[in-house]
Parts: sequence; C-alpha cells; structure tokens
Amino acid sequence: VRADLCNAVTGRSDSAEIIATLVRKNLFITPIEGEEGWYRYHPLFAGFLRIRFNRAGTAEQHQKAAAWYADRKMYYEAMRHAEQIADKKILRKVISEAAVTLLEGGRYENLLHWLNLLPEEVLLDDMKLAAYKGWALYFQNHAESAFDLLQRCEKKNGSARRTDLIILGTWLRHALGEAVNLKDLSECIGVKKGVETFFLLHAYFLHGKICLKSGDPKSAFRSAEASGRLAQEYGNAFYVACAAHLQAYCLIELGERSHAEKLCNRTVDKLLEDGGQGAVFAGLLRIPAAFCRYLSNDIAAAISLLSEAHDNFDSRLIGDYTVDDGSYIRALIHLAAKDYEKAAAAGSPVPKGGYLSLREVVSADIALKKNDTVKAASLVKIDKPDILSTGVSLTNYYALVKLRLLLALNRPADTESLLMKLEPPARQNGALGSLIIINIFLSLARYKTGDKSQAQAAMRRALELAEVEDYRRPFLDEGATVEEIVRSIEPLPHSFAGSVLKSFESVARYNTSTTQTPLEAISKRECEVLSLMAGGMSNQEIADALFISLGTVKWHVNNIFSKLDVKNRTSAINRARELQLISN
Repeated sequence: VRADLCNAVTGRSDSAEIIATLVRKNLFITPIEGEEGWYRYHPLFAGFLRIRFNRAGTAEQHQKAAAWYADRKMYYEAMRHAEQIADKKILRKVISEAAVTLLEGGRYENLLHWLNLLPEEVLLDDMKLAAYKGWALYFQNHAESAFDLLQRCEKKNGSARRTDLIILGTWLRHALGEAVNLKDLSECIGVKKGVETFFLLHAYFLHGKICLKSGDPKSAFRSAEASGRLAQEYGNAFYVACAAHLQAYCLIELGERSHAEKLCNRTVDKLLEDGGQGAVFAGLLRIPAAFCRYLSNDIAAAISLLSEAHDNFDSRLIGDYTVDDGSYIRALIHLAAKDYEKAAAAGSPVPKGGYLSLREVVSADIALKKNDTVKAASLVKIDKPDILSTGVSLTNYYALVKLRLLLALNRPADTESLLMKLEPPARQNGALGSLIIINIFLSLARYKTGDKSQAQAAMRRALELAEVEDYRRPFLDEGATVEEIVRSIEPLPHSFAGSVLKSFESVARYNTSTTQTPLEAISKRECEVLSLMAGGMSNQEIADALFISLGTVKWHVNNIFSKLDVKNRTSAINRARELQLISN
C-alpha cells in the first residue's frame, strides 16, 4: 500500500498522515525496504481487510485501484484488480499497453490468460488485440490457431484491416508455408507511422527473407539493415542476433563473404560483451559464419563454428526468423563427406504448406548422387511452369536440386532456357551468388549438348565471379563434370581456377584413401592442438603453450585420433593436412 493509492481508492486526501501515524505507533504496517513510499500490511490485518473488503461489495474500489496501477504501467497489479470485476475497459487498456512487453519477455501464457478474459467479439472488433493474441498463439507453437483467429478477424473487418494485422497475417502465412503478398508487406513497411516497433521489426525481417529467397539481395539487405537498426533500438538480444544473421546472408549473396564474416564476429563480440541473453543468442551468428567458411571450402572451420552454435532453440520458431538454423549447412557438410545417412537426418522432416521439408530435399539430392532419378523425380516436381519462380541462389537448396534433376533427366535445353531468364534480373540485383550458380549450371547444360566452347565461356564467367571472395565450394559440389570443364579451359584464366582444381584433387585423394570422415566437429581447441602437434611440440609443450593441463592435452589428442580414424601423430597430421584442418 502507499498513500496516493489509498487516496485514489478511498477518495480521501489524508492517507499520508494516517500511514505516518500507523508507522510511528508500529500498528499494522511496516515500510518495504528499498521501495520508498510503499508499506506492507501485517498478514493478520491484511486478512481482516480482505474479508471486510469483500463483504462491502467493492467493485468501485477495484476499478479505481486497477486504473491507478494501469496509469503507472504496473500491469500485473492492475490486472489483479480488473479480473475481480471483469472490467472490460480496464482489461482492454492494460492488455493494449502491456502486450508487447509481455511478448518480448516471453510471457505468452500470461497474455493469453488476460486476452481470454475478454469475449471473442471484443477481440474481433479490436484488431490490435486480435493481433496480440495471434502473436501469443504463434509463440506458443499454435500457428494454425493464430491463423484461424486472423481469418475470422479479416472476414469480419474486410478491407478495414490494420497494418499490424496485415503483418501478422503475412508472417503466419509464411510460417505455414503458404504464398504471401510481398506488396502488402512493402506497403506496411512504407507506412511506418503509427506502427509499433514490434510489428515493424517483423515486417522488415520477413520482407528481407522473401527478397533474399527470390534473388534480390539488394532489397533484402536494405530490409535487413532496417531490422538491425530497429533491433538495436528495441534492445532485444534475440532480434539483434537475427537481424545480423539476415544481413550476413544478404552480404554472402551480394559477393561480400569476408564482410559477412566480419559482421558476424563483430555482432558476436558485442552480444558477448553485453552478457545475459546476448551471450546465448550470439550462437546464431556462428551459422552464417560457418556458411562463409563452407563456401571457401574450409570445411574444418565450418564444422568448428557449427559446434559453437547454440542448438537449444525451438527450431520451428527460429527458422521463421533466420535464413538457416544450421540444418542446411550440416546437411551440406555431410553430403560433401558422402555420409548420406547423417545428411538425411540433418534437416527437419516437417514440410510447410506446399514446400518440401529440408529432409525431403536432401533425400532427393542423395538419390541423384546415387543415379536414382526416379526417386528424385518423385520428390521434386519439375513439370510446373514456375519451376524456378523463386530464382536460384546459394541458399535456395530446393532450386539447386531442381537444376540437378533437370540435367540428370537429360533436359539441358530446358535448364539453359530457365537460367537465361534468370540471369538478367540476377545481374541487375547484384546477386553474385545467383550468377555463380547460373553460370555453373549453364556450363553444365551446354557441355551436355556438346557445345564445349560455350560451356567453357560460362564456366570462365563463374570462375571470374567466384575468385574475388573465394566462392570455391559451389564448383566442388557439382562434381566431376565441372572439374572436366575447368581442366579443358586453355589457358586457365587465373590462379583461382588452379586452386579449384587442386581442391578437386584433394577431395579425390581423400575419398580414395578412406571412407571415414571427421563429421564429429573438430573443435577450435583441437585444431590448435593439431597445429602445435604438426610443429613438433610434445604433449607437455602443447599444455604449456595453451595453458592447459597435460591430462587435457592427452584427452584432446585421443579425441583427434578417434575423429580422424588414425592411431598415431604422424597419421593425424597427414590426415589433417589432407582435410585442410591445418596449413601445410
């Protein structure tokens, strides 16, 4: 209790004097330490007051107390009084003001409980409240229920939808795998004025993701930057991490791989420095950083970064905020090592709407690698006119598998025709990642038809595009035919082409020497131990250099031997060099 609250509830003006007298005489109340002006009733006296209060029929007092607390943003206390009398006006005021705070604080159950105190017709009439309930349901993994509520609200209000409801609807449709209207989302972003930061932030996230997937990384990056600025203002570590995650993937597609890595590292450092939840969500940035390493064929570093990524997230929700939750890169790493069983298990088995799940796409890709085009074709549908309507990119795995299937089905002309339509917009949008993929597959298609010179020309363009930021892995992922085309180019255009051929040779040496692969993550510390081991240091010298115990070094060495499937130091060092875990 406090004096101004007592005055508001009782209509008196002398509560401060009464409280001072009670405190002086040590009667019934005591000051709350650290809470200036607040007092606590003696438990027995509090019980007596509650009984008397309830007998008196005190709806008016509850109403006044609820209003007093609500005006001071003390929402839980306000709701405690509003619930007693089911005061819809106070309930709506408190929920409207507190909803975003509850959403960003993860108090979804509280918010749903409060919203359920209101009749449904109130929610359908008040689209803002309906939007809050939709988000709370979504965050509780009830996206279908949220979408049902949204549709009923849209049906009742027709064209009078609020911007925040449009944003929620677009987000839910995307989360459920349904087609979305990018124009609606762009208009919401353009409005800005009067749109809460929480809603606007989600609009930017989704706009960026959709633009990126459709092959427009420039527009995607603008939205990603805007989401980053809003996330910083919002002060929410999760949104900061997700915004940087999206920006990094945009930079990768724009051909700025090193810039993307620096952004990831800079954001990780900032989140770790801030501590708290920031340290938890920093792991999300290890995922695009791992993809950067993968693209340069630094598989060991990619594995190490993925091992540092935080895995204890609800991937269903995380996946709606990020370009990849790590599953795609894990699948690629296992595929590179020809460990098809683990590759198939890396992705989610749950499809969304009309889209295949990652696990289904991986299964189709594995079938192609095993020359089982029938199985691949049963999973990946390629006879629709919009076969590559979303464009191609480094992260659009479904599109890559479709292209591989078209070639496997001996349809190079169709492949070339589709890619020629995609090349101009990719060039206009600065989508270097898309252009690399387009030219590699153009080269493969033309090579299949016997047009060797045009195949070489397309491969030469792909190599020139990939050279600046070392996008080596896309060439290796398409296998022996790419190597054959690159070798046929005379003279080799530049040193990068030579390094691609050396990488092909390294992969071939490894695949013929063993069927085992270090798919368990070689950690950063284990790589350090390997490097020092290769420098001729003893276990004790390694322990001294790394400031760890001799027993810990022996433990790391045993793990290294196990992961590399070797029995001694010399074999471990040789294997590590073959796999580019350490420099030669």
